[in-house]
Amino acid sequence: MIRLALALAMFAAPASAQTILRGGEHADFTRLVLPIAPEAAWTLVAEDAGYVLDLGATTPGYDLTRAFARIPRDRVADLTDLGDGRLSLALSCDDCHAGAFLFRGNQLVIDIIDGPPEPRAPYELLVARPETDPPAVADVAPDPGPQPPITADEAFAMTSPLDDYLRATQTSVNIAIDEQALVESIARAATQGLLTPATPMTPPVQTRPPGASQEHLTRAVPHPTDADVLSDPPAMPPPEPVVSTEPDPGAVPMTGAPGIQARTSLDEAFATQVPMAPIETRQSACQPAESFDIASWIAEDEGFAQAISTRRVALTTAIDRVDEDAADDLARAYIHFGFGLEARMILAQDGKQSRQRLLLGEMAAIVDGETPAGAVLSAQAGCGTEGELWALLAGGTDAGSVDRNLVLRAFLQLPRPLKQQLGPTLADQFLAANDLDSAGMILDAAAGRDVLADPDSAVVVENFRDALDEAGLDQGSNLAAVEAPRRPTPQTVLRDLETSLAAGIAPSPELISLAEGFRFEYAGDPLEARLAELEVRAHAARGDFRQALDLAANAATALGPELVRGLRGDVVTMLTEQLDDSSFLDHAYSAIPANLPARVENMLAARLLTLGFPEKAQEFLSGEAVREDASERRYLKAEAAIMLGDGESALTALMGLSDPRAAELRARAYELSGDYRSAMAARGVPPEDPTDPLEAWRAEAWARLATSDDPLLRALSDDMLAADSDQPATPVATLSEARERLDLSGDSRELVDELLLRFELEPAAPGN
Repeated sequence: MIRLALALAMFAAPASAQTILRGGEHADFTRLVLPIAPEAAWTLVAEDAGYVLDLGATTPGYDLTRAFARIPRDRVADLTDLGDGRLSLALSCDDCHAGAFLFRGNQLVIDIIDGPPEPRAPYELLVARPETDPPAVADVAPDPGPQPPITADEAFAMTSPLDDYLRATQTSVNIAIDEQALVESIARAATQGLLTPATPMTPPVQTRPPGASQEHLTRAVPHPTDADVLSDPPAMPPPEPVVSTEPDPGAVPMTGAPGIQARTSLDEAFATQVPMAPIETRQSACQPAESFDIASWIAEDEGFAQAISTRRVALTTAIDRVDEDAADDLARAYIHFGFGLEARMILAQDGKQSRQRLLLGEMAAIVDGETPAGAVLSAQAGCGTEGELWALLAGGTDAGSVDRNLVLRAFLQLPRPLKQQLGPTLADQFLAANDLDSAGMILDAAAGRDVLADPDSAVVVENFRDALDEAGLDQGSNLAAVEAPRRPTPQTVLRDLETSLAAGIAPSPELISLAEGFRFEYAGDPLEARLAELEVRAHAARGDFRQALDLAANAATALGPELVRGLRGDVVTMLTEQLDDSSFLDHAYSAIPANLPARVENMLAARLLTLGFPEKAQEFLSGEAVREDASERRYLKAEAAIMLGDGESALTALMGLSDPRAAELRARAYELSGDYRSAMAARGVPPEDPTDPLEAWRAEAWARLATSDDPLLRALSDDMLAADSDQPATPVATLSEARERLDLSGDSRELVDELLLRFELEPAAPGN
């Protein structure tokens, strides 16, 4: 639907030759973007009320209808087409300035930035425009013909078209010195006959001027780069082709060499024995998928410092020579982390070359935002591997011709630094193919950094917004990830979580979602464990105990066994203390993991015993415990055994404990077996002097009851003491004595009836 809407919008849009100017608003600057012809001259000159942009009189005019569609007039007050390619930018801010740069060579970006301008800002300097047309071909001096070989002195004195560029950029690497040394070496080799004009391989035709020797080296006209402002080279008369049926056997063809061949004495000696075939004929141009599995080049638990340092140690052998395999491995590590220049420097250390190194070198160039000079990556188009992504980045194909799903999958599998560096470029290519779906996915994946802070990335986002506008699509959902002025970092998320938890405030679901996203993004990084830990605690703080326990189990590899055990213990402690009885029992019977800290298991068992679930409590008391936790566990085991009617097990658990808590539990265990005297002794009360009448009754302490204030108990004690006396029974002598005994018997029956009414009968102890 997106592609269809975009296509309809494109066909419905009226054609216009005017230069369309678009605007976008940001936190500290306002951006204006307009198309410009490649290598076109332009000026941006400061004036009293703002700036004047001049694209030249050939510019048909400016379409300003959409300029203020998405920007206020806080910085740019007005835009006026002055004619002849001149555009006035009136500023409404006092403390702001303009900055300008070219994007992709065909879009001019003007930023109105808060703050004073930099001194001698380059965009305020006049960009030179040729005042006259380039000289016609007839005005160019004729070809002087064959020249003698270049001497070393001449080569050293030659100037390079790069000199001005190097001086302007003030690069820290003095490339000019290396360039001069290279030219001098080439000249010296040419005078010695070691370099000859390159012989094309198919067909074997040499373009040698008539009369020139095979050892002759002609001066080459430098080809201008897209950054140079050079006039067209003078026209040269076409040289007379000379078909050579016997090409120089000693010349070793070098792909991409600037019209020269190199050979050594060994090449001449073995040329007739071992002919060298072109590299494309020796092996297939398609590389295996493993060559592009960049994520596997570095172990998940390796950080940048560890990965680079360990590979640098292995770089040189015991005899101080560069190990070729180790150099390749180190270069891969640099590419993995997004350092292309460093990777190329490592690959050039030993001077060796291989197809794998050509591939790595081209990948390193792409990582640095350059177009690779070779064709190894471009040849991966149509190979059906992840190499198609790199073929697209290398310019070997276009986004409309590749396997979209394969390229997107390969991009999403890249390490995070590469996604951030390559994402804007790749998204721009899909935008050029009108594939907004893919561009949005790529920008979303690359939003690990502040894309709007990077000029190239910001322009891609602006282009994406315009494409959505033209297609009539909603920007909110499509730009949610890339339009935010600054994405939180893992450190800020950790800090916010720690602050909330320390203050006793449950973190928001949005903050927890950010932590979860960073946890997956930083898999294998030390940050993963910290993010997982705080995410578990955040879920627990919100009362999501099951989710917290599940996360602790799923992130066990990153957290480690000790931290997982501690986190589980903290979560179970919280649910034991906070949940109501019903919810607690639901968790206790279904969600409590094993191998908890002994302290937490004791807490669980104690609450279960309070709620009357001794069997479940015993399940949490079977593990090992030490010190205070071990003592507490013995009390809890005794309590559970008593609740289950197992006095003997309770007494076993309490062996060696003599504190009041143990004494009370021990007394209860004795009472289970009906040994009330031992129970009273366990409580520390002598049987002869109990303080509780019920205890005296149970312990048959009749002497204590004889002094009781209760007449019933006192009468009972008298009868029991009389019955326990050692006086032998005497026969009844008289009728009155018999009547007296009958009266006493009646009193005893009444006493028993009253005792039955006062005290409940207890069941007989087991075994009695």
